[in-house]
Amino acid sequence: LYAKDVVSFAKSIGLYPEQGKNEDFSFSDTYDPVSFTGARLAEARMWTLFNKLSGGGVAEYLDYAQGFNLTNRMPLFVKPSSPLSLNDTMELMRSHGEDTWFDPRGVARSDVGAGPGHSPYRWRPLTWTQGSNSFVNERTVGTQQTAWSFVASSRAWMPAPLRAIMWWAPDDSSTGVRIPVFGGSTLLPKSFADPVGQEPGAAVSYGVAADAGRMSLDSAFWVYNLVANMAYGNRYAEVYPVIHEKVIKFQQTLMKKASEVESKAAEIYREEPRAAVKFLSEFVAETGDYVTGEWREFWMYLFARYRDGFTVEAPVLPQCQGDEREACTSRSIPNVKQSGYPADWYGRIVSDGDNKKHYQIPTKNDLNKIKAIEKL
Repeated sequence: LYAKDVVSFAKSIGLYPEQGKNEDFSFSDTYDPVSFTGARLAEARMWTLFNKLSGGGVAEYLDYAQGFNLTNRMPLFVKPSSPLSLNDTMELMRSHGEDTWFDPRGVARSDVGAGPGHSPYRWRPLTWTQGSNSFVNERTVGTQQTAWSFVASSRAWMPAPLRAIMWWAPDDSSTGVRIPVFGGSTLLPKSFADPVGQEPGAAVSYGVAADAGRMSLDSAFWVYNLVANMAYGNRYAEVYPVIHEKVIKFQQTLMKKASEVESKAAEIYREEPRAAVKFLSEFVAETGDYVTGEWREFWMYLFARYRDGFTVEAPVLPQCQGDEREACTSRSIPNVKQSGYPADWYGRIVSDGDNKKHYQIPTKNDLNKIKAIEKL
């Protein structure tokens, strides 16, 4: 698909030679010639997805995605090595370039930017300077500044209100569970709706009053953002796997429920189309608000477990009940573990500047005293 004047317009503004042939015209080369940052910050994201989809089938285009060889253009499409499920597509949207050349976690190669928690996230800007040189951060698929993302399915064989379903989530695409929104729905979840709207026509009167500067724990965006932020920074290696596991399980539950609902809606539609639309709409609204509530509870669980540099787990001993006094405690006392840092990070601390001299404990006796104090 393209505008009829796509070539003539380029000629009129001097982007394509007046005598240039239409059949030789390249939209990309003319309107947006690929550059190092264009390849590294955009094409590299697709390379990581294509490489996984094709079982390594785009390895030969790595130097292009790196931005080092812009003449080795990567294909616009690749054929997956096996059929993709809806779940497969969602998992691709959670990618951080793991186990590829672009992996920023500092696992396969040392990277101080990953911090002690081996985080793939880097704070903006994407490009930065040090001295007279410029540098780039990797731009992963799952990233913190995502406003929203979705995975859509089109099913031409289904009744009109059911043909399109959009699995939608605000914020980081790697840390959020996606809610089902049917194309025929006439309602939105309150927690996902906005009484102002990005455009006036998109305003929903019953939406939660919140925006980028006003936080609300009833707003899906803010709740999703809270969960995502638990994975950022030094605790990534501990927290992200917990979030990922929760997302997978919750998503499977929602997909199963949506499948049951659309089967029921299709039956209703055969007799009463309007009733089917009402049924779908109420499901979308109720499900979205239910997910927001569950995700808020999940954030509270994460915050209670991973706080102040500790990992807080369930008590070893139960709380005493009634006259109990043996093998129990009067108050619930959690099992608290000091997270500390990985051994290689402690090595970096010691080797940095004069830290070895500054922080070193002079005698073994003093070290034993410190350990005794820490137990108090």
